[in-house]
Amino acid sequence: MRRKGHAEAVVNHRLRNASKLRTNITMNAVLNQPAFTSNGFAWGDAEYKAPSLFKIHHPFRARRSLCRETDLSPLRGASVVVIADDENLRIGALKQRHRFSYRFLLESVATVAKTVTALAVITAPPEDNGRKHYLEARGWETLVLPRESRLGANGPQTKTNVDTDLGIETGYLLASTRFDVLLVASGDGDLCVSIARAVARHRPSVRVVTLAVPGSASRELSVRKELFDGHIAVGSDLMRPIRQERTPNLKVCHV
Repeated sequence: MRRKGHAEAVVNHRLRNASKLRTNITMNAVLNQPAFTSNGFAWGDAEYKAPSLFKIHHPFRARRSLCRETDLSPLRGASVVVIADDENLRIGALKQRHRFSYRFLLESVATVAKTVTALAVITAPPEDNGRKHYLEARGWETLVLPRESRLGANGPQTKTNVDTDLGIETGYLLASTRFDVLLVASGDGDLCVSIARAVARHRPSVRVVTLAVPGSASRELSVRKELFDGHIAVGSDLMRPIRQERTPNLKVCHV
């Protein structure tokens, strides 16, 4: 009887410890969940799947995996102006281990839209026109902003903030171009909200649709229904996988 009682006590003790461990893991998962910052980037790659007893619900979590095809139906039959935040798209694509294809995007939009005007705002070192030529060869207009070195509290830092210039260019297009839909290709929540507010003030008949890479889209893009007429998640058809560089086979010559 003593052995049986001791065995039951050991089992109960282990069960209590297991329950505490599951609870601690669940709480850590809650605290360490990937969050969307104001600039539209989602940090953290690990995702914890909690046991069914400790189910965690995230009603506003953005879709992080890539769909096979990009749904461009909100642009069908419309005159579209596309304005792209190059840095946001490139970083978002790299996080998905892909490269964003501007050629694929422009060709895909052209198949569903009536007319397309496309502008990409990019950053580059002074006198470096490589990316400018790359985009213009694929039908894009470009605005190149130089990367400038500034002295900060922690020493020299290279900084370029495209938001102000991108907003000014959008205002110019609103005043000078006739179109039905403004497609903002960026996951930056603050930037997209500012642009949508300006459109609502000055051209309320224009629909604002956002496009971003899953995992790099601000939560604002999906919850601010009063500002945005739709959100398009970039699919794998607008991306190119990053090829791993092969290490060349080196032959050792014995002298």
